[in-house]
Amino acid sequence: MKHNAEPDAVYPLMEVEDLDMLMEHVDSTCFKRTCLYLTSAARYLPGSDDMLVLDMAYMIYLKFEECASANALQIAHCSLIICRVIAFELDEEMVPDDEREALQEIINYTKLSEGYLTLAWILRL
Repeated sequence: MKHNAEPDAVYPLMEVEDLDMLMEHVDSTCFKRTCLYLTSAARYLPGSDDMLVLDMAYMIYLKFEECASANALQIAHCSLIICRVIAFELDEEMVPDDEREALQEIINYTKLSEGYLTLAWILRL
């Protein structure tokens, strides 16, 4: 991939579901732009496809030993999975009143930054 042609190369591979070919064509000069394109495009893809695209970006980051970027992507990937698991409207009969507020905070991401700060403290970043 030369001449900043990442979108021209990645998009057709996403369409034909053959992203594995990227691994052999991405080099050290374009892997960051390629991963940025993949992670940006993942937001607009349907359920299972976005996971595949994020996994490919993760593997590319690991190939070029960008561990910090790979870990950040993995955290985003996990939060996406968690969103899908708990993304529903809480019904009053489903949960007792004392637990309802805590679950609503999780669904609404009200304590998300607090969780990231705790994780950064644990990892000593």
